[in-house]
Amino acid sequence: MITRPVTNIVQVATAIANGDLTMDIAIRRRDEIGHLAKAFRTMRNTIIAVLKETDRLIQAVQAGQLDTRGNVEAFSGGWRELIVGSIT
Repeated sequence: MITRPVTNIVQVATAIANGDLTMDIAIRRRDEIGHLAKAFRTMRNTIIAVLKETDRLIQAVQAGQLDTRGNVEAFSGGWRELIVGSIT
């Protein structure tokens, strides 16, 4: 009962680690496995959002819109630091 969902989460985690953000976790349980699956979905969606924001900033720079800033309100922690450009 636990092996199949954990295997699915590991496959998705491996895909994410390799840069493949297309896989999703279809697990919708209310136990610890469900919490883990939800955390991985959130992580995947955050990475996608950061990539989209980064792409938006790159497009603005290429268009000469150098006053464009990242939407720091949409992110927290290290993700916010990345968008702000203050990672230490």
